[in-house]
Amino acid sequence: MRENRVNKFYKQKFNTREISVLVSDEEESLRKALKNRIPAIACIGEDTEYKLSFVPYAVEDEGAIDEDYLRFVYCRTNGIPLEIARTERLLIRELCADDREKTRKVFLDNGEDAFSISGEELQSYSTRVYDLYRYGYYAVCLLENPDIMIGIAGFNRQKGCIELGYIIRKEYRRQGYAFEACTELLNLYEKDPTVGEETVTIIISKDNFASLSLAKKLKDRMAGSRICPEIKVV
Repeated sequence: MRENRVNKFYKQKFNTREISVLVSDEEESLRKALKNRIPAIACIGEDTEYKLSFVPYAVEDEGAIDEDYLRFVYCRTNGIPLEIARTERLLIRELCADDREKTRKVFLDNGEDAFSISGEELQSYSTRVYDLYRYGYYAVCLLENPDIMIGIAGFNRQKGCIELGYIIRKEYRRQGYAFEACTELLNLYEKDPTVGEETVTIIISKDNFASLSLAKKLKDRMAGSRICPEIKVV
């Protein structure tokens, strides 16, 4: 049984505002928080693990809670996409419900006119993919104007490998954006100890000469690393 009970709000700065996340081992407080969509983390022990299993986010030790985890829980609870990385010209972040039209335009621009996805499907992607695998496909936006999504890049689990995929809108091609985004994602993937040892593969149509050239550049850039991508031409 836990000797020291905990039921308090953690506060921190997030962008331009202060956010609050409830950390508690009290069932009533946690149920009330979830009902009112208040970000909450259960602090569990042997006597509370089962009865607090309804809380999506939990820790065994209050000391394990850091700023990153507080921000993660706050964003997930409020449907806010997490920022993955920033490069010299790009902001790479998670996809979210508000990206429905932007995502449609990216695929339409690449000749996939039958593509359709709902905002709800995009939002659920965060729990079905990001939280389960710790990676996925991400929105690639201009750093100077993050409202402009110029493409999508990221990882997708395939049989026996992790596929690195990318798609850039026509008007932003041949400017190095795909290389910049994919290089950053590969570097992050390599540093993450939780993603496993699967082979990273880039699957390319034999007629897509631009993508084949890009894949070779990425392979050269990552040469010697554990996630140096393999190229599969189909």
